[in-house]
Amino acid sequence: MRHLRRAVALALATVVLALLGAQVAHAAGLSFSAARPGFFATSLARCSDAAVTVAPGAGTGNQRSGLLLTVPASCAGTDGYVLLVRGNGNPVASAARFTVPVGFPGGTLTVPYGNAGNPAQYNAATVAGAVLTLDTWRIRTAWTFAAAVEPITPTTAGTVVSQHSWATQAATAFCVAFRITNTSTAPVAWVLDIDLAQAPFNVPAGTSIRSDRYNLTSGTTQLQPVRAGTTTSQAVAAPSPYTVTGGHLLLQGAGWQPTRVLAAGASTTATICDPAAPSPAVVEAGSTTYSVAQAASVQNHQLCVTTTITGLTKPTSTGLVPFVGWRADVDWAAAVQQAAAAGSISAAQATTMLGRTLTSWSNVAPSSRWGSYAGTALTSSAYRLVGTDTWNTASIAGGMTLSAQACQPLG
Repeated sequence: MRHLRRAVALALATVVLALLGAQVAHAAGLSFSAARPGFFATSLARCSDAAVTVAPGAGTGNQRSGLLLTVPASCAGTDGYVLLVRGNGNPVASAARFTVPVGFPGGTLTVPYGNAGNPAQYNAATVAGAVLTLDTWRIRTAWTFAAAVEPITPTTAGTVVSQHSWATQAATAFCVAFRITNTSTAPVAWVLDIDLAQAPFNVPAGTSIRSDRYNLTSGTTQLQPVRAGTTTSQAVAAPSPYTVTGGHLLLQGAGWQPTRVLAAGASTTATICDPAAPSPAVVEAGSTTYSVAQAASVQNHQLCVTTTITGLTKPTSTGLVPFVGWRADVDWAAAVQQAAAAGSISAAQATTMLGRTLTSWSNVAPSSRWGSYAGTALTSSAYRLVGTDTWNTASIAGGMTLSAQACQPLG
């Protein structure tokens, strides 16, 4: 009798899940309350009142296969459905049906999940939450995923982008070569989404650019912008340049190339370059951006304050070490006090130095790049230091060091 009730209830649950996409919340941290007792035609008790953690399965970056559910032992032998939804409430793919094995000891359960025609792939970065039922009871869920920073992502099911090779001569000049692969069992007319706000494209939000500003001709396939206002590939000649205003540029293989449509399992390569990208935005110092250190010293009858900026950015999931804009506040009074406390200058010299102003900064070791700097007075003894050379000193990346010095004679 239990199995009969379960079969009837699962049939009803199928109908309910088909409507769930329009009922879910828009918040990124979605949490779903249990359905009312008696909502479904079943007398089965809910197997657990605890939230089930839902996480994406294995994959590269945001492209994932399957789901990982943390199911308690009390739910062994139950049948369920799981549906991933986007922030706008639309489903990522069709709901997946699964069974928790009889005698399941509790722990991680792997459930296949993906897009229609390509059950092994979906973009986890587009997921806002999960809807889960076990024996027709709605179970609370917690979606856990930290989206990878990937400026180049496919929009077509079955397509993956991999093997990124970055060449970043500076924050404002880069090339990236990558491979596009069709992992599905059917031909795919692929389309790529370039998130222009991400590094190293660094196009500020709200900025309009022409769709033909990038070099798209390298690699084994030539890229071309998708016709303005569309989200699918067009089997046409390259469209006229248009203005990108939404922050995303869609690219496809050129219409005359056989690589515009990839056969099942086939791959092609492409390269995108920009020799004059916008400078990255200035961010605050921190453990994932850069650190600032200041030291005082006496050199050649001068009191000098040296400011060293160390890049701390880490490689992204694609291997890019991003540049960030920086700034550093220089405390001239603290430098004078440090030198006096160390006995490097006398009290009288310290008084004289406190009345001096800093007017110029120069490169010193251990700079890994040499260029120009400027300091703006904040107070009578504090300055805001920035790099003014967009190629060398205005930005910094992990593994780089910039060092600037300002001095005043002791006489």
